[in-house]
Amino acid sequence: MPIEEQLLPSKKLQPYYTRVTWLYVCRTFKKDAHDREAERTHDRFGISSWPQMLVFDPRTDAQLATPPRHLAGFLATFDRVLAAWRAPDAAQQRSGVALAKELARLRQGLAGDGRARAIRRLHELAAKPDAFGGWLEARELLRDAGALQGAPAPLHDPDHRQVALALEAALRGEAGVDPREHTHLLALVRSSAAPPEVRQRAFAVLDKAKAATSDAITALLTAPNDCLRYAALQSLATRPDPHQCAALVDLVQHAGGAGHPSRNPNVVRIRAVQALAGCGDVTAIDALIPLLTGSPNNSLTRLVPATLGTIAKRLPELRPRILGAFLKAVPAAVDPPQTRAAQTQERLALAMARALAAAASTATGARVPAPGRRWSEQVRTSLVGSLKAQIETGAKGAGR
Repeated sequence: MPIEEQLLPSKKLQPYYTRVTWLYVCRTFKKDAHDREAERTHDRFGISSWPQMLVFDPRTDAQLATPPRHLAGFLATFDRVLAAWRAPDAAQQRSGVALAKELARLRQGLAGDGRARAIRRLHELAAKPDAFGGWLEARELLRDAGALQGAPAPLHDPDHRQVALALEAALRGEAGVDPREHTHLLALVRSSAAPPEVRQRAFAVLDKAKAATSDAITALLTAPNDCLRYAALQSLATRPDPHQCAALVDLVQHAGGAGHPSRNPNVVRIRAVQALAGCGDVTAIDALIPLLTGSPNNSLTRLVPATLGTIAKRLPELRPRILGAFLKAVPAAVDPPQTRAAQTQERLALAMARALAAAASTATGARVPAPGRRWSEQVRTSLVGSLKAQIETGAKGAGR
């Protein structure tokens, strides 16, 4: 049942309605303006799988808690956060309400006879950052009215949303980025104070221009945000960097732990494993080989052979150990698969066996026949024999 149907209608939430602002952000993946706005919000909070819930401070966007998906825990999280919450004092609240009312009047004034007066006042508000974001709304109103004077270059705008929009336009090919701006973009990527959606888009522009540096990649790999990690991992998968091997191994082994908090640690591990194909060394295979015997339901298990096969191709001295690990990872036969559970088991075993055969072919350059439609003891014995033959061939070659 969708979480909004399961929890939000509960009458037990009514006492919180005036104390918590509910923000529901849904992506359509149409890549239109609304979807891109939602994507920026998701990137801001490192959301890459759905549904997700979090409690954040609207003044700073700092994440305060991740409530569980049951009512008792949901309410307990609110109670804990609200108990520690420092609400604006009465004077601040009055200032915020007054500012909101004034901005609403100025918005109406832009469309009437008071346009010139409204523009002057909006310029005054836009020049003075406030705790309520009113200055940003004033800039938006001026920008929409075509009256924003002395605006800085888009990539240097004080409004981070405008920087993100400019970077997105560059990535779509609608605007260019002067190479002289790369230093500024690298500074954004490295800055933990910059919003994650800006850092991710700045890195994408640099990566597209092949101007992303190793330290910029490190900054994203070590950020507590999955979307930033994904950007760096995707880059490393296409342009390997041996200097990042240790960092990738660390993610494979510890994603989701205290040092690498993650909302989707298995996907982080999957992408780190894929990135290791081009730069992994002996330390990488120490981390990867144990994953060969992971859960057959986890796609990570079936992706590890391809990375190990590519490493063995690059580093022939590691080939015997990797092929030996493949041999031990060959799944048990399922013969005959008469029940639905057994059929599922056979399907997963076949997928792993095919992955092992393909990876062994990559590692040795010799064809290792993949199993067909059944995973019987006879078929398993054939694959085991092929792997042993490759190991023996390699041993003979090393002895000559």
